[in-house]
Amino acid sequence: MVVLVRGHSQGELWGLAHDPITSTFATISDDATLRIWNMDMQEMMYIKELPFGGRAVAYSNNGKYIVVGLLNGKILFFSSETMESKGELSNRNTEITVLKFSPDDRYLAAASKDREIDIYSTTKECRVGVGKGSSATIVHLDWDISSKIVRINSMAREVLYFEAPRGKRVFISKDNMPEWKTLTCTMSDDTKGVWWVYS
Repeated sequence: MVVLVRGHSQGELWGLAHDPITSTFATISDDATLRIWNMDMQEMMYIKELPFGGRAVAYSNNGKYIVVGLLNGKILFFSSETMESKGELSNRNTEITVLKFSPDDRYLAAASKDREIDIYSTTKECRVGVGKGSSATIVHLDWDISSKIVRINSMAREVLYFEAPRGKRVFISKDNMPEWKTLTCTMSDDTKGVWWVYS
């Protein structure tokens, strides 16, 4: 028997992240697997079975680590080279919706379905801050280039800002808007004009 196509098998594909160093990317889905793909060869390179399905995946900016956020609220760390487990964080019992490393890789922001952001120190391997104030599930997250501000979007179309690492909610005027490392938040000053005025 020859395998022609192999991919995620049950439920939906939720998480997608590209390796910032190589031409690979990672996916995670309801089928409780983490899969690593090679864009140049157009094939799956590795599959890792997980204890639960997942919603979020991210690479560290130096490309050394992959983190996955599971439906049970756990966050798992893996070596991107060997796929060896490098640790686990567990402060939530609801699904992790978004994961993103700070530009300097010192922090990991993890949003969960319970409308809060946990900020973890990657060196101390513990939670150092919690961002509260969203009225709905957080679906997008960006860091500023200095690794000091986190911007989020929620399903209620909110745009909120939090100071890192403590997670204190802050208000930022257009005149003081920082430069963002990524632009994944679909609702922001960067996307003004894309959305219908009453959306």
